[in-house]
Amino acid sequence: MGDGDMSADCVAVFGKELLAVADNKQRDIKLLSLSRNGIRVNADVIRIIGYPIGYLQDAHILVTCICYHENQIVMSFQNKGILVMSLESEDIVLSHENIPNCYGVASFRDSILCSDRDGGKLVLLKDDGTTINIAGNGGKGFKDGKVELANFGQPMGLCVEFGKNIYLTDGQGGSVKLITGTSGMVRFLSHLGTLYSAFSVHLKHQRVPQFSTREASEMVKEVVEYFQENETNVKHLKQMSETSSTNGPEGTISHRTFCSLQMIQEQLEYMSKILHEINPLYNHTDLFACLTVLVENLHAVTHFKEDIPTVLNYSRFISTAVYESLKRTCSWSAYYYTNSDSYYPVPSDTRQLTQLPSMHRLKPAVLLTLDQKSHMWDWAKEFGKCVKQRSIRQENTKHKVGTLPLNLYANRTIPEAMVEFDLATNPVRSTAVNQAKSTTLTKAAIPEPESDSSTTDEEDQLSEYDDDTDTNQDGNDEVCVPHRETSFNFLPTTTRSGRIVKRSHWAK
Repeated sequence: MGDGDMSADCVAVFGKELLAVADNKQRDIKLLSLSRNGIRVNADVIRIIGYPIGYLQDAHILVTCICYHENQIVMSFQNKGILVMSLESEDIVLSHENIPNCYGVASFRDSILCSDRDGGKLVLLKDDGTTINIAGNGGKGFKDGKVELANFGQPMGLCVEFGKNIYLTDGQGGSVKLITGTSGMVRFLSHLGTLYSAFSVHLKHQRVPQFSTREASEMVKEVVEYFQENETNVKHLKQMSETSSTNGPEGTISHRTFCSLQMIQEQLEYMSKILHEINPLYNHTDLFACLTVLVENLHAVTHFKEDIPTVLNYSRFISTAVYESLKRTCSWSAYYYTNSDSYYPVPSDTRQLTQLPSMHRLKPAVLLTLDQKSHMWDWAKEFGKCVKQRSIRQENTKHKVGTLPLNLYANRTIPEAMVEFDLATNPVRSTAVNQAKSTTLTKAAIPEPESDSSTTDEEDQLSEYDDDTDTNQDGNDEVCVPHRETSFNFLPTTTRSGRIVKRSHWAK
């Protein structure tokens, strides 16, 4: 792409190596073909599509967003609505002006998603020009929840992931909203609950049904089949190979977690087979005792006497460890019999519990009126609150108020005014490349600093490297060095020895 004066006001991906750039200054859309040469990405203009008639001459009509949709270009104009143009014939297919300030468009299945900034909604534009409300009730606010109850302050840009996940930016709230269905999440949590139920995992003091090893094996098998189907769909959607492994960010469980589920299923089937061979009628296995917490408890009992036992010591302690673990996990009781000759004497005088004197509730001396009760309740609510006791760790090791800057303790405030974007006065121009090129100056143009006795060791070390590195032997004083005030220089630089050095930034 050349270094001409061009503004890139909107950029959209039209293909794997094809970009579309809207230029509000030259009033056209340029299709760029991307190529790589091993160092940077180059872009070549392969086609220029001018703005439609009626939008071409008026410089105040600016494009705010573009996207690709079924071999068509979707453009949103400031204060003019949405325009759909065919890529082949460059004819206008659809013109919709009911959303004058749309700052985000995206292709969503067979329709077009549009963010209505003034209406505070996310709408779906059909091919016949009709609109369907997707999210937001039109009220101003920053409420999350169901799509018909959610509020947006200033919906702006948006994009679609996997054809179902919608990401919407809120310019006024400074946040990114995720709009997606919950059916997949419900199925995931349902199968996760099935895995918990197979091993009778429950809350404290909660009664749950217990399943046999064969029933638990079938339940775990159902969970494994679901996650295997989910992993296959994710690989197909992400265009991953069948032999590749998932690690979590792809939208499903990692491959190691899936292997653990398969191992649990295999071990349950093996346990069921062994128990059936020993006793076909036995069906009282408590799989809750096979959890990691209880197994580690058994492992801890074997290390009471020896921290690192040998094989011989472990074989000697295993029977005692199993016995002690059974006492901890099973319901059992012990009975102690005493007589007159025992060490603990039996009391000669006993008294029934009902014979002990009891305390009676005191009667109120004065009855309070409702106003007095209300006054006491208000006082207790304002001044009689209990103070939560703090632990030693909270008193010693946690941050206390005053140790951090005050802005870290302040609540997040949301501005009331909308964010305005002036597309006409602040475009992103390609002349920045020429400005970056002009940052290389000659050594003679940079004044040498006066010697000062207060020069630090760091400056001495820097000047030492500057003097000794790449010294010109033939007396040529022209050296390509960065300006002291230059902040960024992203282009690679060729030294006198022929090496290509790429610098990310220069310190002042």
